[in-house]
Amino acid sequence: MRWLVSLVLFIAMGIGARLYATRTLERRMISVHKQGPRTPATRGMVFEEPPVDSEGRALHAFYVPADGPALLIFHGNGESISGWVDALALLHKANIAAMVFDYSGFGNSPGEPTLANFHADALAAWHTFRVRVPAGTRACALGFSLGSGVLLDAAAELEPKPDCIAVAGAFLSVRKAAVQRGALPALAQWILPDALDSLENVEHVRQPLLVEHGALDEMFPPSWAAQLAKAHPGGAQVVIVPGMHHPDLVAHPSDAAWNPVIDFVRGTPAPSAPSAK
Repeated sequence: MRWLVSLVLFIAMGIGARLYATRTLERRMISVHKQGPRTPATRGMVFEEPPVDSEGRALHAFYVPADGPALLIFHGNGESISGWVDALALLHKANIAAMVFDYSGFGNSPGEPTLANFHADALAAWHTFRVRVPAGTRACALGFSLGSGVLLDAAAELEPKPDCIAVAGAFLSVRKAAVQRGALPALAQWILPDALDSLENVEHVRQPLLVEHGALDEMFPPSWAAQLAKAHPGGAQVVIVPGMHHPDLVAHPSDAAWNPVIDFVRGTPAPSAPSAK
C-alpha cells in the first residue's frame, strides 16, 4: 500500500502547488483600481446605480438608459467603472443602453478580487442588468480584456440567455496570458489550472459572437482573435481594427473601435475585416 500512500501524497502536493500558484498569480496579475470621481453625469447623462448583490457583496455599477438595445460591459484589469464614462457616452449617443460594473475588490465594490468571486459577480451583474432592462429589449454582453475571460467563463450560465456576445482584446486563458505576459515560465505552466479558459468556454456559446481585436494590441496577439472565433460552434465574426492598441476601446473610445460593436448589438452584421495571420 506504500505506492497508494505515495500517490495520494503526490496528488495532494500537486493540488497544493496549483492552489498556491493560482493565489500567487491572482495577486500578481489582477490589478484593482479604485473608483474615480467621474460619473455619467460628468458627460451630461442621466444614470442609475443599480445595486448588484453578488453573494452578499454589494457591487457598484453605472446604468445609462436609452431607447435602443442594451449592453452589459465586463471591464478589464486595472480599471473601474469611472474610467468607462466616455465609452458610455458614445454608446448613449448611438441610443444603446449600457451598464458597467466593478468586480469584487475593484472600484468601490467590496470583497476579494479572485477568479471564484468574478464568476459569481458575472452572474449577479447579468441578473441585475436583465431585471433593469425593459422586457423585449435586445440585450447583449461585451467582455474587454480580463472581462472577456470572465464573461465567457459564465456565458453558458447566464439566464435569460444573451441575444449576442462580444469580446474585445481577448486572451485565450489565464495560463496562456500569464506566459504571454512573462508572469509564468512556459515550462512551469502545468502548475496553474487553466482558469478562464476562453478557448474552451467559447465552445459552449450558442449566441452570435463578435471577436474584436486591435491590430496594434500590445498585450495579446491579434491572432488569438482568430483562434477564439474558430472555436465558436457558429463561426464567430472577427474584426481586427487597424491602428487600435489594447486599451483604446476604453481609454480612447472612437467610432472605429466601437462601430463594429454597436452594429453587432443592434443586430446589424459588422463589416468584415481580414483575419490576423
